[in-house]
Amino acid sequence: MTRELAALLPPYANIYTTKEDADKDDTDALTAAVDRILDADPEIRHGSFSGHLRLRHLRQVIARRPDMRYFTILRDPVARVVSEYRYTRTPKHPNYKDYIEKYASIEDFVADPMQCNKMWGFIGNRSAAPDETKLQQVFNRYAFIGLLETLDRDFQFFTGLLGCPKKPKARSNTTAAATENEVVMTDELHAEISAKNQYDVVLYDAVKAVLDARADEMETFIEERRAAFF
Repeated sequence: MTRELAALLPPYANIYTTKEDADKDDTDALTAAVDRILDADPEIRHGSFSGHLRLRHLRQVIARRPDMRYFTILRDPVARVVSEYRYTRTPKHPNYKDYIEKYASIEDFVADPMQCNKMWGFIGNRSAAPDETKLQQVFNRYAFIGLLETLDRDFQFFTGLLGCPKKPKARSNTTAAATENEVVMTDELHAEISAKNQYDVVLYDAVKAVLDARADEMETFIEERRAAFF
């Protein structure tokens, strides 16, 4: 999606941390990274950014660029946890050896509160339950929230709001299967992951309910926008 975003809203910048960001004693690495990107060249007025940004970092961006609007893509909570667990046990993850040592199994990974409810922790507030008021605050904050499970439709709808609907490119950065990251899904494991990530489940279900209710309108909008260009 970043390639499409870069083409639709240039100049584009990915906000990521470096060793220099991490070495700053007075702030967290991602806060330093946001400042670094925004201060890199005063002549550049970015049209879009992407990154794994928490709410405090979004507020940091909006304080500097009040014209910016947020969008995000959620994933089925169980699938997300399994995907992250598998990824952390591959060399692509910087601390993968530590993770393999710390979490002997996916059950150990799921049992750690720090590995749970990460979607809500990023866009909501991990310490506060996603009740009706908190969910409405999230909906008000974001211009659009889509789902990975309906990404083709959702991304076309979002990009249609910006002009011509674009289909997302097939993902190439997928986690390779290996003995170390194999997960056998059972009903019990599925239930355990759902229970430990109940805030993410509530968030995901709330977004899905809104999208499902507007699915026909979204499809019609996509067709009409595409017809305007072709």
